Amino acid sequence: MIHYRAKHQQWAEIEEWADDSTTSWDACILELRSRIEYLEVTNDDLQMQILRLSNAIANQLPNKSKFFADLLPD
Repeated sequence: MIHYRAKHQQWAEIEEWADDSTTSWDACILELRSRIEYLEVTNDDLQMQILRLSNAIANQLPNKSKFFADLLPD
């Protein structure tokens, strides 16, 4: 699978097209972009919160390594 991210210039072109477009396709693409960006930020925030909570719990245990080994299995 190839991960592809549009460049800022490409998004700027789509925004111009959306302003001039008689169809709603460009607006739909921009709406999807906005939602994906929101989900990415939310996901990053949740991962950071989980890591902080995991560290707080692990710091209270005698065997921190075992806690993380059990928490993060292969």
